[in-house]
Amino acid sequence: MWLRIVEWCRCLIGHSLWAEASELRLRLIWIVGAGGVGLLIGLSALAWWGDMAIVQDISHSHWVISHRGLIQAISDGGMYPFYVFFLAAFGYASCYRLPWPRAVALGWLWAELLGAGLAVQVIKFLAGRARPDQAWATGGIDQWLGSSVQAAYHSFPSGHTADLFVSAAFTILLVRSPWAGIFAWCAALAVALSRIALAKHYLSDVLAGVLVAEIAALLVVRQWLRVREGGGVSNQPQATS
Repeated sequence: MWLRIVEWCRCLIGHSLWAEASELRLRLIWIVGAGGVGLLIGLSALAWWGDMAIVQDISHSHWVISHRGLIQAISDGGMYPFYVFFLAAFGYASCYRLPWPRAVALGWLWAELLGAGLAVQVIKFLAGRARPDQAWATGGIDQWLGSSVQAAYHSFPSGHTADLFVSAAFTILLVRSPWAGIFAWCAALAVALSRIALAKHYLSDVLAGVLVAEIAALLVVRQWLRVREGGGVSNQPQATS
């Protein structure tokens, strides 16, 4: 009986949880559209209020001050559930020989390493922008020092934002239910806003992080997933020889 229950659960997960390779183009439209709308809204707010005013108004608001512990927890831990999920998805797909979910999970890892990891860190080092709290401590000036290894001058772009929006994009590519993608996008937005609320990033840092995530996701899709999509990869288990 227990073996039947386990097998039923395995079949349910194997055939109902994952998106299909044939849905790749539609889901890419969703990713690009959502990212584009978010960037337009953010740029409009940036043009209307300004970088410094936005971070000051948000971080000094009564609600943020009263809930700083919660906001800090969201900022510090928001990415880890996605790490667990994608590593578990990769392990499950590898164990049961599901090529497409495995390819998407590996694509997430590539996008994290190349986009949220390498690209963000290189730009941070070259830009040398002071974080808002550091800028306030030294006169309230938005400082761009150029090459710097100091974490206090690694504001641009937001690594947390890039990390979470890469995960959100690949959640849309991996999971069939649209609600999973909506939840992932909301989680990424919450972490991005938490970075502004804690005065660790400006809005422009967050928008740059979203852009890095979008570019990294699209590059990995083009160079990694499209090849496997064209090869007829599906959610059906591969036959063993």
